[in-house]
Amino acid sequence: MSERVEMWRQQVEDDPENELARFSFAQALYAEKRWEEALAQYGEALARKPDWMVVVIQRGQCLIRLGRIAEAKAALEAGRALAVAQGHQGPQEEIDQILEELG
Repeated sequence: MSERVEMWRQQVEDDPENELARFSFAQALYAEKRWEEALAQYGEALARKPDWMVVVIQRGQCLIRLGRIAEAKAALEAGRALAVAQGHQGPQEEIDQILEELG
């Protein structure tokens, strides 16, 4: 396990309700292409804060990498709805592009 992953794992272990630490842990796992583990951590972050658009998008990206395209599309559609509701045009455009590439 890399130092970065271990650092964030420890942070989550010390404070399981800290959604920023959990997100950072998920990001570290994602960077190491540990898709299943990252997916689980994104899910935990969303359980605590379901309207966290960036996490929804990253969860969709994990699902793509795992070949779970139907689930990825659903996650990205949810992320798009959050982007629209929260007034974030950049993420909305990013999601639209990803969805177009997925077909």
